[in-house]
Formats: sequence, structure tokens, C-alpha cells
Amino acid sequence: MSDAAEPASPIALGIDIGGTKIAAGLVNISTGEVLVRDQIPTGPERGAGHIFEDTKSLSARLIAIASARGLGVCGIGLGIFEIVDHQGQITSHALADWSAINFHDLIDNIPVNLVSDVRAGALAELRFGAAQGVSHALYVSIGSGISSCLILDGKPYPGANGAALVLATAPTQSTCQNCGETHSTSLEAIASGHGIEGTYDP
Repeated sequence: MSDAAEPASPIALGIDIGGTKIAAGLVNISTGEVLVRDQIPTGPERGAGHIFEDTKSLSARLIAIASARGLGVCGIGLGIFEIVDHQGQITSHALADWSAINFHDLIDNIPVNLVSDVRAGALAELRFGAAQGVSHALYVSIGSGISSCLILDGKPYPGANGAALVLATAPTQSTCQNCGETHSTSLEAIASGHGIEGTYDP
């Protein structure tokens, strides 16, 4: 956990639920500065309920730190390694089955804006990073999986149903130069964090 100088303006709680870790931070919404940050393992094999409860505990801990410093948390921005529609509902289950989970009820009286993690990353680049002042760009995230977000007219483009983020899951065929055998796989299965971990042979 690390600290930075505290702002006079309200702050937001940013949360990233990925395939490996749940990362959270208190963020100055005017500058993008992360004031306090913390993270815990996701452990997706334990199921959605455990991930939700861990996220809730982590959020409460950081909000308590903000309160102790006299800082008000105006909202929660939550990016998740899933497809999220325009209504903020999770429509995929790459990590877990979320059908019984409502992240909008994470913390009482604090609104939650739930989006796909890659779209949250693209928005951060638009506001504070390499895409500032750019009308059109492509943001690519390589982590536990591989996904992307188009930036069109200065905004992250979600597509008709929030699913405009798939980049490397289409099957491709390759032929081994040594044995001639043809294999069908996807770029994500090889080049993502999980793919590299699964194929690593020390």
C-alpha cells in the first residue's frame, strides 16, 4: 500500500477486477493521481460470491482510509475482466458466473459505474494518458487475456451491446515447421498472461 499527497477535491475509488488480482486505489478525479493503492489475489476458482465479498472488503478498507483523512469518496469506478452492456450489467462469465451478483450494491450510498476493464483503461488514457487530445485511437490491453477498445470521436466505443472488445480469441491455424502438423488455436491462448503461464516449460 502506498500514499501520495492528498487533494482538496473529492476523490473516487477505482477498482480493477482482473483474472489475477483485484487492484483498488483512491484517485484524485481532477488529476488522475492515485493517493492510496492496494491489491489482493482474485482467486476466480472460488466463484463470484467470494470475489464480490473480497472486493467489498477491499473497498471498505480504502474508504475508511479516505474518511480518516477527511476525504469524501464521490463514487466508485469498477472495471472488470468481462463484457459489460450499456446498462452496466455483466453479460459474460470469463471469470465466474455473475448472475447472482450486483456490483451496484457494493457499498451503501456510493454509486458504482461498472464497465469492462479495457474500456476503463481506454478512458483513463483519454483523460490523463497517451490519448489526450486524440479523436480516434485503438487501446489494446494484454493481461490475463487480450482485449481492445476503439476510441472514436474522443470516446471509448462499446459497440451495440458492450461487446466491442474482442481482439485475440478468433481461432487461427498454424503449421509446425518441424513436423508439418497443423494446429488450431488463438492468439490469446498463446500470448496472454494465462496463455504464457500455461505453455511455459522451464
